Amino acid sequence: MYHNILTQKDNPDRRQIKKVIKLLRMFMKIDMIYFSKQSDVISNSGIITVIISKSSPHYYDEIYEYCWKIFRYFDEFSFLFYDRFWVKEEIGYGNPYFILHCNDDTLIYSKPKEKCLFEIGEIDCEDFLKEAKKRFDADTAESSVVGRDLKYHINNGNHLMSAYTIHQQLRYLFISVSWFLTGEYIPSHSIAEQQEHLSGFCKRLGSLFDYEIKEEWSVLEQLECARGSVQYNHKIDPPTQESVESARAKLDFLKTETDKLFKECIEKTKQIFKNHGNR
Repeated sequence: MYHNILTQKDNPDRRQIKKVIKLLRMFMKIDMIYFSKQSDVISNSGIITVIISKSSPHYYDEIYEYCWKIFRYFDEFSFLFYDRFWVKEEIGYGNPYFILHCNDDTLIYSKPKEKCLFEIGEIDCEDFLKEAKKRFDADTAESSVVGRDLKYHINNGNHLMSAYTIHQQLRYLFISVSWFLTGEYIPSHSIAEQQEHLSGFCKRLGSLFDYEIKEEWSVLEQLECARGSVQYNHKIDPPTQESVESARAKLDFLKTETDKLFKECIEKTKQIFKNHGNR
């Protein structure tokens, strides 16, 4: 059954989204599909969130491996795949992604007679927001704890440990923001991979280190090399003071943006709860 955008023949997104749905249904068993468009945070036309059926032979994170051609062809969209168990668990953790992107207004396809993913009206708004804040604070605290010796390393001119510490702080912040902007996070220790994961969901953070700007990408490479040196004893050329200063500025920016984006998500989540009578 089609819903919302796919029932509006004059909607400019309808044609491409309908093509995507037909292709996705050919390759996998699907319960529901959602499409959400958000302000200037998102890098492209919108996010397509697919809820995989319990009878699917493939686990939801395996789908990325064999549907990459669809993602490449329809690169105007960002794709995310989940099953009901994951969504239920994340709702319990207060993950705002699913309230914002998987609701009655964003639903575009559902299997006939399929039960709704969750009832927003049955979720305790206060408890949900408390859990969201608790998770966010725990993730950002990891970054702060890791960075407690950063000033010491910088003041002592230890550029290697300074770069490594910044690298670790960036990773934890990327994990934090990925959780509430994409509904999950990737455990990768590579900042480049963490940034790539966010690139289809947040313009500002997906290009924190711009690969088209040689100087910025060089800073990122020095951070990655610093991790290899500290954790695996790789031999490297030591990071420069200029790179450490540049990376620290990026870190400060990411801290500010992470906090700002979380607050924006929470305010939008509150409004959805309010619209459903939850206060």
